[in-house]
Amino acid sequence: MLTGGFWLWGIWQAALRQRLILQLSKAFLKSGLKNPLEEVPRFISDEVLELYCKRLTVTSAGIKLDDFKKAKKGLETAMQIYIDEIKEHRKRGQVEILYSYSPLSKNVPFKNINEIPKDAVFIGVTRAKKVFSKLSETPHYLIAGESGGGKSTFLRQLITGLYLRNEDYQFTLMDLKGGLEFQTFEGQERIEITENAPSSIHALHKLEGILEKRKRLFKLNRCKDLDAFKALPKEKI
Repeated sequence: MLTGGFWLWGIWQAALRQRLILQLSKAFLKSGLKNPLEEVPRFISDEVLELYCKRLTVTSAGIKLDDFKKAKKGLETAMQIYIDEIKEHRKRGQVEILYSYSPLSKNVPFKNINEIPKDAVFIGVTRAKKVFSKLSETPHYLIAGESGGGKSTFLRQLITGLYLRNEDYQFTLMDLKGGLEFQTFEGQERIEITENAPSSIHALHKLEGILEKRKRLFKLNRCKDLDAFKALPKEKI
């Protein structure tokens, strides 16, 4: 009687596992994921990765990662899930499928600017948490995507967050669309906007002079970067 509940739970879990394996095999066949020997990927594990997100691991069965990615829509339909990412562990001959039973939100409400740490950029959200990136750890960003994909919106929120959370920051925004993308920031203190190539080249020369001065200052103080310089006692600078 004491262990009966445990055994019932174990039987239930085993039944769920078997049901998932059968469902997977059917989904792989429907999506055309099989090797020349007519074998489909085999189930390895299905585990909770974080809140609302799970990681399904299967054998690659000699099938290319590109073929898994091409079958993504078919797998989502067959298994009634939303796939966030498909990645490969080639040495182990395994493929991981990160998925959830609910879609990611297309809009992220952000009501409190103070949630952004100082010297950090708001990147976005997973299903469980907000993601931030420290400038000291990642000082360079490449924002890429198709037209209408949200690049300008992302840049504007990035600049806004840094501007409001860091009162000592100065900004030089080079907008080669004649200032159309960054007109939101026109007239703001600490923000300079260049609207064409000649003015941008002039701004770059000015920034280059500032960088050279800082590098000399760091070298005189035997510092590698800004964090090391900030850590120096004032009397030793």
